Amino acid sequence: MSQEEPPAIGWRDHVGAINLLARFVLELAILVALAAWGWRATDSTPLAVALAIGAPVAWAIIWGMLVAPKAPRRMPDPARLVFELVLFAVVAVLLVSVHLAPIGIALAAAAALNSLLMIPFGQRGK
Repeated sequence: MSQEEPPAIGWRDHVGAINLLARFVLELAILVALAAWGWRATDSTPLAVALAIGAPVAWAIIWGMLVAPKAPRRMPDPARLVFELVLFAVVAVLLVSVHLAPIGIALAAAAALNSLLMIPFGQRGK
């Protein structure tokens, strides 16, 4: 009786998995960034609390309805890719507006690189 060897896992699989993990971390970072923006966007504490809670919730709803892998109305590519990049860019601009430019720029660059790396790894449909 012979046993089949499991398929070898190559560097491409490892890098692809790291890219998907990075995507998840970026999505969480966006939520934190939106909360930070909301908190710093105004001097009014009640409004700051509302923005710090409301902005990430609004983002999560939009992402979950149009972008997430199991979204009920998932946009097709390439429109979804453009939409994702625009959403990431909006968050970067919001961070710049509250004097968090280095974080906004780093987040936008990481999101753009991650989104573009998803193409050759065949992860856009996932």
